[in-house]
Amino acid sequence: MPFWEYSASDRATGVANASLIAKQFYAVKAVANSTNPPSFNVDVQGAANAIYGILQDNPVSGQACCIQTGGITPVAISASAGTITGGVTYLQVDGGAATGTLIPVAAGQPVALAVESLATNTAIGIISARLLPSAAAQ
Repeated sequence: MPFWEYSASDRATGVANASLIAKQFYAVKAVANSTNPPSFNVDVQGAANAIYGILQDNPVSGQACCIQTGGITPVAISASAGTITGGVTYLQVDGGAATGTLIPVAAGQPVALAVESLATNTAIGIISARLLPSAAAQ
């Protein structure tokens, strides 16, 4: 059974920059909202970068969304990411076809530590991970 911990202090809200209807538990970044500055929108994050948080719902473009910014949360793991060991494997954002999903750290920015283990998977998997605070730029 997955262990997911939610805390109101580790949550933020934003507006979907594009349709994120199939991106629940993906890593997201903050992007400038040119029509309503200084506010921002959220979109999936690209390869090996720091993140704003993990998307908790599945909004359409322009709809409000909830982002987990700290603590333990479900995260999407890329298909064929390799074996992940809970408490040992650090995760980074995958930049391949599944942008916004996570993979074991190779040379990118560690954004989470796996809490659960996952054997090599053939489809996108969901596991619990502890988000790592980072001062790195998105």
